[in-house]
Amino acid sequence: MTPSAVTLFRMALLVAPNKLVAKSASDQNKPDGLTVVRPQQVADFLAPLPVRRIHGVGPASERKLGEMGITTVAEPVTEYGD
Repeated sequence: MTPSAVTLFRMALLVAPNKLVAKSASDQNKPDGLTVVRPQQVADFLAPLPVRRIHGVGPASERKLGEMGITTVAEPVTEYGD
């Protein structure tokens, strides 16, 4: 590589209190974005997301949850929460 050559990398950076939130937030502001989810913001951040955005929820789980009327993260909490 010559001294005048430049390589640019595009990336998104996110900061979250745990891996589940980080993985769920991973598509936010891509590329070249910064996402910060503070501990007190986790519930509000996750609530409107489709269940498929939760790490570990694949097509089969998404379909099964959809059959139960659960399409967003907030719905089980609203339906079955305290």
